[in-house]
Amino acid sequence: MNLCDDDDDDNDDDGDDDDDDDDDDDGDDDNDGGGGGGGGSSVVVVVVVVVVVVVVVVVVVVVVVVVIAVVVVVSAEVQVVDLVLSLVGQVSG
Repeated sequence: MNLCDDDDDDNDDDGDDDDDDDDDDDGDDDNDGGGGGGGGSSVVVVVVVVVVVVVVVVVVVVVVVVVIAVVVVVSAEVQVVDLVLSLVGQVSG
């Protein structure tokens, strides 16, 4: 019986420190966390970038279509006005 051993240390008198990471004495680190994982944030970044690019492309296409539609409508109105004025001129003249 060892009266000086206060049993507060991590050594259980078998020579093996029970606090090491090698839990089964096979030489590898059993608490290595499994590695891998952690890649989720890069996937999220890629998805966000793709969504932003798609939204920007859709907005640009919509703006271009609206501008073309406005130009077509305005030019059609000008043609209609010219047609009406020419008809009025023919009727009155």
